[in-house]
Amino acid sequence: MKYITDFDKWESNEQVGRIIKGGLKNLKGIIKRETHPITQRVEYLFRDSIPKNIISRGLRLIQGNNYNLQPAVLFDRKFGTTCSKIWKFPNDLKANQIWKLIKPVLESPKFDKKSPPKAFKQLLDRLEFPHPDYDNLPYEKKTTILVGMISGFNYDDIVSFSIKDITGLNTPIKRELQEVEKAIGYKFGWVLSEPTLTRVKKELL
Repeated sequence: MKYITDFDKWESNEQVGRIIKGGLKNLKGIIKRETHPITQRVEYLFRDSIPKNIISRGLRLIQGNNYNLQPAVLFDRKFGTTCSKIWKFPNDLKANQIWKLIKPVLESPKFDKKSPPKAFKQLLDRLEFPHPDYDNLPYEKKTTILVGMISGFNYDDIVSFSIKDITGLNTPIKRELQEVEKAIGYKFGWVLSEPTLTRVKKELL
């Protein structure tokens, strides 16, 4: 595998990291990981079923391996639904490979979503996300879209939280989501869009 573009070499003024010839195994991230944004989500998902000390032990393993938590993918595997989506990324990289590349960048206190490093911008600009206005979106929203794609969320869910800014606090279908969670005995690990909720109800209820 040869790398010829700036993105492929993963170089920037910030020296966030770099890919040396030979592949991802030679990636050298120089920004120390300081926070783990998945912690609260994991603790919430399993708070009623797994002792907290077991959760903490599992989180240490997850964080140590840069695990990419994909709640929609896990939901589909459990219930046989079609809520998630496997996206394609530049250089035929997989979601977990991209996650390992960008996680140290996202967690750096120097990272600015509005003005990310050069190589990060190139990655965002090369994403094949089918929103008609994607090229004109600010890098802040493109970054959120990238994270959504890595997480295996479908198009509607990504547009909902990345572009329309729908969250668990302001979603107009909060009550419906809670009712479906109760009916299936399972808590969603992400905020479903209206089309996805409709799909879940059709496939499970």
